Formats: sequence, C-alpha cells, structure tokens
Amino acid sequence: MSKINIGIIGTSEIAFRRFLPALLKNDKFNYIGIASRDLKNTEKFINEYGGVGYASYNQIINDENIDALYIPLPPALHYEWAKKALEKGKHVFLEKPSTTKLKDTKDLLKIANEKKACT
Repeated sequence: MSKINIGIIGTSEIAFRRFLPALLKNDKFNYIGIASRDLKNTEKFINEYGGVGYASYNQIINDENIDALYIPLPPALHYEWAKKALEKGKHVFLEKPSTTKLKDTKDLLKIANEKKACT
C-alpha cells in the first residue's frame, strides 16, 4: 500500500505541537508541506519538520502531489477551504467543529461523496 501524501493549511500551534509529531510517527503518511498566507509563518514548521512552504492555501490545494489536507484553521474558515480541497479531489481532515452551519457540513459531505473523497 502506498503512503498518503498530506499537506497542512494553516500554521496553528495544534498542527505544530500535536498533529505533525503524530503524523511523522505513522508510516502510512508522507508529510509534504504547509501553506500559510505569509511564508514567514511557515519557517518554524520547515525548520522543525522540513517540507515545502507554500505561499498560499490555493497553491497547496492545487499541488497534484498532495492526496489529503489537514485544515486546522478557525472553524469559520473550514467550509471555504475544505470545499476547495474536496472539489480538487483531496481528502480533508478538519478540526472540530467541522463547520459553523449544518447546511455547510451537509454540502461538504455531498462533495466528498461525489468526489469519492469520503470513505
């Protein structure tokens, strides 16, 4: 079985302190890189964990080498970025709450099912 290539949208502390250390211990994933709206925010991640620093969220979503995205952004931003990622056929991991509206959650599930990004 091949490894899942995963990227991160956002430079949150939870991604730095919890998610990446756990991810790197799991042999089923390859950490590819992290996107921030400001490349300076990625330096801490790259210095500690390596990977590519993406200049924008759209850039990481459009990287064909990435299979899945972890999105530890504030909940109000989950829908927008998860929708864009799902529409590109990416799998997504969201912090809770996954969205701020039931309608948005249902929309994301519909897109994931249509794109076969939901198992």
